[in-house]
Amino acid sequence: MEFLNGGSLQWNLKKQKYFNEETVYFYSAQILCGILFLHSKQIRHQDIKLENVLLDSNGNAKLCDFTLCLKINENISEKTEREECGTLPYRSPESFKLEYTDYSIDFWSFGICIYTMFTNNFPFQNEESIRDLNIKIPIINKKKSRFTLFYKQMDIVSDISCDFISRLLEKNLNERLGNKKDNNEIKNEDFFKSIDWNLLESGQLKSPFNPKLKSPEDVSKFSKKLTGIDFNFRHIGLRHKKCVCDQVKCPHKKGKKTYYFKGISFNEKFIFGKTK
Repeated sequence: MEFLNGGSLQWNLKKQKYFNEETVYFYSAQILCGILFLHSKQIRHQDIKLENVLLDSNGNAKLCDFTLCLKINENISEKTEREECGTLPYRSPESFKLEYTDYSIDFWSFGICIYTMFTNNFPFQNEESIRDLNIKIPIINKKKSRFTLFYKQMDIVSDISCDFISRLLEKNLNERLGNKKDNNEIKNEDFFKSIDWNLLESGQLKSPFNPKLKSPEDVSKFSKKLTGIDFNFRHIGLRHKKCVCDQVKCPHKKGKKTYYFKGISFNEKFIFGKTK
């Protein structure tokens, strides 16, 4: 994967507090392109979230983290196809009941992303509120189509945007936008009427953000908790019984426990199994 150092959309959202409508249109369109491409290859991402959308040096968004991706085909068993997956605030109601077989869970997460870009908040705060079919997305005033905002109330969210998000976050799976096998028609929604898809997909549309990087190697758009970690990949095979150290007398064969990726959610235990 190419080096993307413009920061994640989540990181940029924290700096901006919330995005204006034109910014949301642009990045929603780029995220949708990534989702539709994966689906065209019969791949379900299963963990769409703003943390998994990275910006390149020009401010264009690209999906990342394909750890939970699943290839959908006739040979996949029902148990494998319906395993629990995703990040809690972005998970769809049916994902908790394991009642999904298509690509609609990605579009639910897509709707959460759009809502969050507008509000810097999640519409559903816990598993109960996600699963309860009677709890709808919070709207302050339906006539004025204002979403509940984390920082303040603002009326820049149009009726078109509210309607689009509401249909993506429809808890009834059969009525949700994106529940078809071919969802390319979503590009024709009024929500995307300002997007020239040919220019967008060819990278000719100017992005709303300029990361303003100091150098091609600049990683200032990422948390220092991550960029400050000293990874020693030469010894990454240690916990897999075979050390890849090129020293003749390898000091790591004495059984010393070394915890790579300590302090972040993805660590060596997930790669090499439970550490003894």
